Amino acid sequence: AEKYAQIAKILGFEGNNCKILVRKLICETEKLIKRLGLPTDFKECKVDLLYDDISAVVEGTMKDNCINTNPKPVKKEDVEEILKCLR
Repeated sequence: AEKYAQIAKILGFEGNNCKILVRKLICETEKLIKRLGLPTDFKECKVDLLYDDISAVVEGTMKDNCINTNPKPVKKEDVEEILKCLR
């Protein structure tokens, strides 16, 4: 959360603590996504993930170098859970 609070400060958000800064960052990010008309789940992208597809996406995600820059360490189970929630 500290890294996200730092990002919020860099973007000019003000707050007394980490939790407030992160909430502001999330809120503004959600507003931006909505304003840009970006999809927020696979249904909006017209993608239907089957269980076998999820396994392939998880494997690909874990091999992607960008996952190493995530503020929180990511496990296969984390990616799988996120994908299941998006279905």
